[in-house]
Order: sequence, then C-alpha cells, then structure tokens
Amino acid sequence: LGLLTAFGLVAVTAGIAPAAFAQQPQVKVKKEFGEPFEAARVALQAQQFQVALDKAAAAEPFAADNTQKSAIEQIRVAVYANMKKYPEMIKSIDTAMALGVAPEMQKNYKGLLALGYSETGDTAKAVQLTKEYLDAYGGAPDQYAFVARNKLNTKEYSEAAAYAQKAIEQSEKEGKSINATYYNIVLSAHGQANNLSEYYKTLEKVAP
Repeated sequence: LGLLTAFGLVAVTAGIAPAAFAQQPQVKVKKEFGEPFEAARVALQAQQFQVALDKAAAAEPFAADNTQKSAIEQIRVAVYANMKKYPEMIKSIDTAMALGVAPEMQKNYKGLLALGYSETGDTAKAVQLTKEYLDAYGGAPDQYAFVARNKLNTKEYSEAAAYAQKAIEQSEKEGKSINATYYNIVLSAHGQANNLSEYYKTLEKVAP
C-alpha cells in the first residue's frame, strides 16, 4: 500500500514534453534556449537522464520568462522522478509550481510530492498531501488505502475506516477485485475503536 505503486506517476511524468513556453507565441524563443531545451526533451524521452540534465542546464541561462524557466524545472522533475532522487525532485517541483505550471501538471506534481515525501520518510507530510490530492481529484484504491493504513497507525480510527471504505468503493467502481487488506483496515479500525456494530456489519460483508 505504498504510494510508489498507488500513484504510478513516475512513468507518466517521463512521457511529458514540457514545452509550455510554446503556448506563448508573443515570447520569442531564443535559439540558445530552444536548441538545448529540445535536446533535453529528446534525451528525456530516450531515458538519457544525465544528458537531459546537462542540456536543461545549458538552456537555463537563456530562458526569457517564468514559463520557460518552469519548463526547465519540468525536465528536471521528470529526470529526478525516474532516477528516484526524491529530495531533488521535491525541490524542482516546488520551483516549477512557484513559476507556474498547467493545471494538469499541477495534479501530477501534487501526486509526485506525496510520493516524494513518502519515499524520503516524511509519512505525515505524505499522508497530508495524499488527502489533499484525493479531496481535489479522487484517486486509486491504494491511495485511499495508504491514508487509511497510516490513520490506523496513528489511532485515528474514524478516518482509517472511512478511507479504507473509499478504497473498497473505488475498487468496485473500477471493476477490480478488492484487496483483503482494505477490509482488514476497516475491521481493525472499528474493532480498536470498540465500534462493534460497524465491526460486525463489515464482517458480515466479508464472510456472509
């Protein structure tokens, strides 16, 4: 129930060609910026990550505005995500978000931030960000279960049961088999909270 599998965003990010500057024709793209940036994008697609970083660094001094600067950081985010360099990824996401990114990219980045904090050991921050992500966008069963499991660990039983139930419902919505762990979290939460009516109600669903 880790976020590395729950979000599944690393590969998605790698496939993104961050060329938001191209959407602003009024800003002339300098050759000194455009050529190394394009080389960085191509290298990223080829998974030549160090080349992508080097070419992005070469383009950076010639970025004309915040949009182009953000595009550079988006290259770095994709590289660091794929290389699992999570502290660097978090830093580049924060920079890119401050400079401005498209709404769909914001969604990706919020997910990646949760993953980054989870993988660097800041579980509380990861849970907070995952909850914010789920509230804003919804998500996958394992994302709900990630929150549920950690709420169970911190003895926040009501939220643990609620998020595990959402994991169950999302699995049903997606037509997936329900992970038995989700039911176990619900049962543990109700049991430890001494909420016996809900405990037995859930138990009847699991073993009718």
